[in-house]
Parts: sequence; C-alpha cells; structure tokens
Amino acid sequence: MRCQRCGLSFLSPRPDASLRSALFAGEIPEVLKPYGAQVAHYSAVTETRADVFRERLRVLSDLATRSIAGRRPKLLDVGASSGVLVQQARARGWDAEGIEPSVEGRREARNRQIELLDSAAESLPFSAATFDVVHAHHVFEHLADPLRAAGEARRVLRPGGLLFVEVPNQLDNVSFRRDICFRRVHQRERNMRSIHHLWFFSRRTLRGLFAAAKFQSLGTEDVYGAPAYGWKASLSFLTRGMGKIAFGGPIVRAWGYKPEE
Repeated sequence: MRCQRCGLSFLSPRPDASLRSALFAGEIPEVLKPYGAQVAHYSAVTETRADVFRERLRVLSDLATRSIAGRRPKLLDVGASSGVLVQQARARGWDAEGIEPSVEGRREARNRQIELLDSAAESLPFSAATFDVVHAHHVFEHLADPLRAAGEARRVLRPGGLLFVEVPNQLDNVSFRRDICFRRVHQRERNMRSIHHLWFFSRRTLRGLFAAAKFQSLGTEDVYGAPAYGWKASLSFLTRGMGKIAFGGPIVRAWGYKPEE
C-alpha cells in the first residue's frame, strides 16, 4: 500500500510484534513456515560487509568532520548485525557501540569479542547527546516505527551530529520502473523476503523521514551495482541517467545533522 499524503509504500497486512520477536530470537513460528522462513546467517554477513564498512567509515568521517573535530569520534550502529562496523570503528580509534535485536547476531558479535546491546531502534538505551554519529545499514525498512527511530537517533546525537541511513529502494527505482514498462515483473513464490520489509522507501520518502524528524542539511545518494560492459553498457548508462533524474537506484542513502543548539 502507499500513503496518499507522503507517498511512502508499506506492507499491509504485516507480521505482528510477536512474530518479529520470535524471528529475532532465532525461532520460526508455525504461521511463517509456508513462507520458507529462515533465520539470518550472520557469519556470512560478517564476511560480505567487511569491505563495505571500511569504505563506509571513510564516508562517515568525511560527512561528520565538523562534529568530530578535535575529539575521539563516538558512533552508534543501529542494527549492528554481527558487529563488523563496531569492530572496524574501534580499530580506527573510534568509541563505538552497537544495538542488535537478533540473538544470533549478538552471538556472532560476541565470538568476535564485540558486545552488542539487545535494544530496539525506537527506544535507545542511551542518554541524550551521547554520540557524534548514528548509523543504520539496511535497518529502517524493518522497523515498526521508522519516524520514532529517527527521533531517537536525533535525541542521542550531540548537536551537529550525523545520522546516516541506507535502505533498499525496491518499488521506485529506475530498473523496477523499466521492468514494469516492459511487463517484465512476474509473480514470485511467496517467501520470507516478501514480508520482512515493512516499509519501501524511495529517495523522496527517505528524505521526507529525515525532514519530519527535524534533521538539517539533508543529503541523498543513489547506489548502483557494478557497471555493465559490452553491448549492455549503453543501456546501463541510460538507466543510471534516468535514475538520477527521476526515480533513483536500487539502494538509497540519506544523511542529515541534528541542529546546533
């Protein structure tokens, strides 16, 4: 479904809080078994995100230059998975913490000597004005209340602090629009992937979330896969160009700053 006021698409009906809690605990409720539900494999995620997060730390450092100037940066990773970003940030001298509701994710992080807190993004267990950077990588599309989570991020950030969020742009990206145009979108077998995302952000609606949570100096960026080569290169170039103008890429990032007091 799509909100007629803001344009944000969302899943309805959706798994209730008890079903989501069971999945985070590593259980597969009977009602979800027809969906091919399975718990996440956090050890595999650890390896695939290592290079991604090394680059991400560089980006965060550049975006948060003002807020971390002259002091040891303090970062909170929301939905920290197996603790890869927290570990890498600490290795670079940052003071880093992470929250992760999944039992398996926290267990995998503990195997790496990283202790993550069991907490929801909508109710962070930290005092106000604690962090310079709050980061969330493919988390906000899973949350029960993304606006409340953004508000909590704003609360725990110091004045001038940075919130950085990356989410999939599943229904408004240029490739999906192209496939609809050419009738290439087919019905798929139902599986857990069809119900674990509660929200379907676009570049515009993610930016709107930041604005609603009263962040300033907002920025967005589209993320695409590796460029095509050979005869597909021209089509890839055209698709990306259209994405920049109108719809966006398959992944979108947004960032903003807590107002200075």
